[in-house]
Amino acid sequence: MTIPSHSSSRQKATIDAAATDDATYGIYASSANKDPGDNIRVLSAGSSTDKFVESLNSDKVITLSSEPDPTAKFDASDPTLQWLKIIDDDAAASLTLGEEDIESFEFKFSDPWSLVFSSASDVLLFTFGSSALLSGDASGSRIEPPGIDAAGSTLTCGLDFTQMEDIEDVRVKDVFKNASQGDITQYIATAVLILPVFLRTPDEKAPPRRNALWFVPSDAMRVETRLQFQLPQFKALQDLFSPSLGGLMIDSADLVHKSKVLLEADNPLVIGEVAFSIECSLGSGDDTVSMIAGILFTPSTIDFTYTFVTPNPIAGILKWLSSLSGDSSVESDVDNLLNKEEGGVKVFPDATLRRLHITLDTTQDKEDPKLDSFSFDVEVTANFGKSQDGKSPVFLITYKWDRASGTVGTLAGDLWNTFEDFDDWDLTSSGEHWNILTPVTPSPATSVNIATLIPGRTVYNIPDTLPSDITVASIELSQESFAPMCVAAAIPPSPGSAPQPYLGELGIATSFTWGKSSTFTLDTAIAVVIDPSEGSDVDTSATFIGSLSYDSSDQSWVLRAAIESLYAAVIAEFFVDDAKGHVGPLISSIAISSLSIEYSYEKPTNTASTTVGSRFAMSGDLVIAGLRLNLDFTHEPSGFEFSAALNPEDKEAKIGDILADILGVEFDIPDFVHNTLLVAENKDTFRIDIQKKTTTYGKADIESFQFLAQLRIGLLQILFSQIHSTKWGPRDPSKRLFKAAINGFGEMELVIPLVGYLTQPLDELYFLFVQDPKPPRAPGQLTGLTREDVALFNSGLKDEELLVADKIKPDRATAADMLVPSGCHFAVIIRDGKGGRFCLLSYGFMKPQATSSRALESAEKKGRRRTEDEMDDGGPSAQAPFKKTAGPLAISNVGLKYKDKTLSIVFDATFQLGPIGFTLLDFTVNSHFVTMDQLPGISIGINGLAASFDRSPMAIAGIIVHGNDGDMDYYAGGLIVGFRPWQFQAAGFYGVVLLKDNKGEFQSVFVFAKLNDPLMTLAFAEISGICGGFGYNSPVRLPAIDQVSDFPFINSGRLSGNGNAQEVLVDLIDPSAGGWFAPLDSTY
Repeated sequence: MTIPSHSSSRQKATIDAAATDDATYGIYASSANKDPGDNIRVLSAGSSTDKFVESLNSDKVITLSSEPDPTAKFDASDPTLQWLKIIDDDAAASLTLGEEDIESFEFKFSDPWSLVFSSASDVLLFTFGSSALLSGDASGSRIEPPGIDAAGSTLTCGLDFTQMEDIEDVRVKDVFKNASQGDITQYIATAVLILPVFLRTPDEKAPPRRNALWFVPSDAMRVETRLQFQLPQFKALQDLFSPSLGGLMIDSADLVHKSKVLLEADNPLVIGEVAFSIECSLGSGDDTVSMIAGILFTPSTIDFTYTFVTPNPIAGILKWLSSLSGDSSVESDVDNLLNKEEGGVKVFPDATLRRLHITLDTTQDKEDPKLDSFSFDVEVTANFGKSQDGKSPVFLITYKWDRASGTVGTLAGDLWNTFEDFDDWDLTSSGEHWNILTPVTPSPATSVNIATLIPGRTVYNIPDTLPSDITVASIELSQESFAPMCVAAAIPPSPGSAPQPYLGELGIATSFTWGKSSTFTLDTAIAVVIDPSEGSDVDTSATFIGSLSYDSSDQSWVLRAAIESLYAAVIAEFFVDDAKGHVGPLISSIAISSLSIEYSYEKPTNTASTTVGSRFAMSGDLVIAGLRLNLDFTHEPSGFEFSAALNPEDKEAKIGDILADILGVEFDIPDFVHNTLLVAENKDTFRIDIQKKTTTYGKADIESFQFLAQLRIGLLQILFSQIHSTKWGPRDPSKRLFKAAINGFGEMELVIPLVGYLTQPLDELYFLFVQDPKPPRAPGQLTGLTREDVALFNSGLKDEELLVADKIKPDRATAADMLVPSGCHFAVIIRDGKGGRFCLLSYGFMKPQATSSRALESAEKKGRRRTEDEMDDGGPSAQAPFKKTAGPLAISNVGLKYKDKTLSIVFDATFQLGPIGFTLLDFTVNSHFVTMDQLPGISIGINGLAASFDRSPMAIAGIIVHGNDGDMDYYAGGLIVGFRPWQFQAAGFYGVVLLKDNKGEFQSVFVFAKLNDPLMTLAFAEISGICGGFGYNSPVRLPAIDQVSDFPFINSGRLSGNGNAQEVLVDLIDPSAGGWFAPLDSTY
């Protein structure tokens, strides 16, 4: 069937359903929700006809021009008729309606031939034959009226010869042209093209010829036709093939015309095909081989497909093919392979030739085609892979030969276990005698058993992940070896086996050399994609590629695989299920260079038929900041061990970069920590371990997974640890701790004026960084390490346990107490008299930004480490009482303050020199850090010195202070000398002060002196003291009424004694608004 040539110039038809009016009659599907009426018939719900009409168009209707009586034509508005008229302008359609349902359909066409197709039962019976072909009932049609299949998708109609004239005066070339195959005719011999064909009414005794139409509306309105023309004269066809296919005789010939029309984007798409169908034979007498063949012409070849009427003619066909090809090895090779034995057992007990393909080459001369290639398919029953019920599998194996290369001498094919119902193949448009094949072996096995895959041998101890029965298999036989291959879906690992990802689709390959099957090999190829664990921040999958191999010598299995990935998140899949969600957050951001893994399988007990993976060992390279760490990850029935040690090489990396690579984000840590270099000089320099720990806290045992990285730089040991408690969810982030000792701090010697050399009095100083990425529960609430978290960390840190300053009384302590807030810390560790270590003081600084602040960060800053200036919070110092004697010094307090990359340790210290006591004012040890592996630069700061002598009746006290706050550099001092009852006090100040905006500077001076106790007595008065002062650029602040008693010119009591000289001095020279003397330019 073709589309009329003038259809392209015709305006495109619109296929829309039209509403039924009073002049038409509608047959609706039940789902159209129509009520039956005078001009409306509603079909029975669920019937095949109901489903078919539902698929016709959006209105689910067949519109007839009038009410059927009992026949009526499709109305011009009907969408189905509109579609058919696109195919053929003169197309017509009608149906016959019974009392309950539609009885039949009828379609008429005029182009390219006048044809009438009907689904009437008698026409279908004549077209396809009776059910006697299958069941012996000669009266029943094989298609139920009205020709619609049970699914309601396909309408089948036969060619009604009673309503049409025989088609005569047609040539082969016309059939090709009308099947839209006109271009092929230029490659076909002329004598064949002019052969006459006809389509006549078959004799009643003739076999069904399947001239039919198939209409499938649900598949793009598909309309298919098949017409089988008779070819009464086929000598030209015989003459064309005989030179290349000597001995083959054509007994009868037909020409099969097929046309398929689809609706594609509102336009018809035509697909045509023409094939010769011949009955032929080879040989004579008892050696005659009868065949049916289909012949297709292509631009370069003539393709023959033969099936055999004569049972198993393999011997005769092999001789014929050997003579055609001139290659005697064809016969000998195939005969040898089909009769192979292994272990005294024939590999293929039965072999039946089923199909033959021959190709003739027409590229040189279409009038004289040459043999180009051939192949044939043999059905064999196998003496291997038998199912447990004893059934033998069947394979369809193929032998190939071509003119260019001859043959490789092999037979190869697939397990034949797809047994479709081909009983009704001739009711379809695609089925032909030569392309339908079903096994002749009765009740073959539908699978092969892997245990008996090798003829005469048994595969033992099969892993639980391999299926015992495999439904996709192939084999290849050569003169040297035998090689079965299978594809199967893996079985998930059994509970209790070593963790492994689901292996997905497996490719199983085995082989042996003939006569040596005892040393066969069996390998299972594995290639599976592993997705990161749930909750992982990494979305990159990994590929698990390897093989599961069997060693027949000791009946053992081993799985070896490589893992290709970008991140270590994939490693979480190799932990047990209850650990994956906790290990994943610890390692997800670490990069991987390469990984390999090897599983071993324990042999089963006497009662077990399969083995399980009992242990594995994984090795490879983790890449952190450009450094490579050799991974050693093993899993035994008793548990797992996970460690990675540095691969020594000539490289170095900053600590900050290492932490960033481990975590996937930058740490807000000071520069002296971030910039410390790790040199990859030996394997002990950098090590990683993951452990599962059980911590007893209170009366409960808490399980956690801990990641511990140990870094050694000379004598400096740095620890980085992450924990993930099993009480947390997989999506909860890990808590992190970075801990490092300040190298050489305990042995640091100080040089102190007046005192001399002195070892600094504190035992240990640690830098800590704590991170708790989980947002606080409420705004302003601290995050960090709770008492329970510290206990979890310490279970893994062991001798390097974290000591914290705990100020909460034991009777009020709870697991949720916040002991170490997030951020940076310096911790002072001291030892008691028994050698025990405890944290004296913890100083927090560079606290993390609040979540709300981070949300306001610009895109440029997101994800980068803040600079130290950005992190410096300038917070208050931390102080703690600390009594210790260090040499001549007596220390009573200690304080810490970090600012401008300098840690200042401030002590309250005194010492005695004979009868004179000295106090060091603002005694500070300033540590200037560059990196952690270098001793910090030390400077000693003493802002002043106070001295006192008190031996009655004499008392002497003095103090001198130097101060510099950036705007003013000054010196101040005071002196008290007393000899009862007299006392002399004096104080002075000199400073240089910067003007605002750096516009210059000025000097400021003041002097104050006072003499107390009787000087002289007058008749009316007694002079008991005198005081005075002088100031330059230093005015005196007049006291308020409530401050008169404190005014230094009046209050002499504050100057008595020798213990408050420093306090009096501060009051006198305090430059703030509260001081009595304040520097001020241009005042006297």
